[in-house]
Amino acid sequence: MNDLTIEALLRLCDIQPSYHDIWGKEHRVSRDTAQALARAMGVDVGAGMEGAVTGIERERWQRCCAAAHVVAERDGPPTITLRLHDAVANQTFDWRLVREDGTTQSGRVTPVTLARAATATVDGKNYTAFRYTLPEALPLGYHTFEITGAGITARTTLIVTPSACYLPQAVQDAQRVWGVALQLYTLRSERNWGIGDFSDLRLAVERFAERGAAVIGLNPLHALYPHNPAHISPYSPSSR
Repeated sequence: MNDLTIEALLRLCDIQPSYHDIWGKEHRVSRDTAQALARAMGVDVGAGMEGAVTGIERERWQRCCAAAHVVAERDGPPTITLRLHDAVANQTFDWRLVREDGTTQSGRVTPVTLARAATATVDGKNYTAFRYTLPEALPLGYHTFEITGAGITARTTLIVTPSACYLPQAVQDAQRVWGVALQLYTLRSERNWGIGDFSDLRLAVERFAERGAAVIGLNPLHALYPHNPAHISPYSPSSR
């Protein structure tokens, strides 16, 4: 088993091949870890990693569209990759877009007229990946793109994400605020039973605000697993 095979499997599964720990040391993904991660994603690695890579590539090329396509709002009109057998690429396909709000849009496209992204030969057949850009940008949300023709029906979910995370007005334009990290269970007061509660939290917010603090970072406040109520830990929420 060579490193190129491992890297190919990781790339096809969209898994990072390495990471850096807090000391800056790089750790490469091992063969066993690569196989375990791929198996957890539903990839059949029983025939070995070479067979898994071949299987993923075959399935990808024989599927016209990926299951989902993510694009940032700032990127404008989404560009969709269409993978087609060369024998049908010169035919005209119909497409239909259903936005999250239910409005629809449709059109036609002849793949052979589009820009080519890549080519491959799978099971003796030649395939080409074409890039098709939709006529206009889409709003934030989950939209469905469907294309039909030449006996093929394919569908992909277009996910349009914000260009950036929400930024509060207080810290826009390089403004700065300060605050404290507070573990609620460590708060002590004359009225509590040795562990902080929401009354203590309210008092702490008021006291820090008087001193100019703008934020308080809390430990997770959550419901524990109802089937195991004795397992109490601030680091074990039912859901993050």
